[in-house]
Amino acid sequence: MKAKEDLMTVAKASKDTGISAGLIRKALKEGGVKPDLVEAGCSYYAKTTVDTIVKKLSKA
Repeated sequence: MKAKEDLMTVAKASKDTGISAGLIRKALKEGGVKPDLVEAGCSYYAKTTVDTIVKKLSKA
C-alpha cells in the first residue's frame, strides 16, 4: 500500500491542477480506476494515477 503522503483526494488534485473535481471524477470512473485507499469515506488515489488522468484530460 502507498504511504498516505503519496496519495491525494480528487479535491486536492483539482486544486493542484485547476481541472474541475467533477471532470477528474468522471475520468476516473470511465477509466475504471479504483481508489488506492478509502478512509473515513474519503477516496485517495496515487499521485501517478492522478497525473495520468490529468495528462489525458489536458490533451482533450
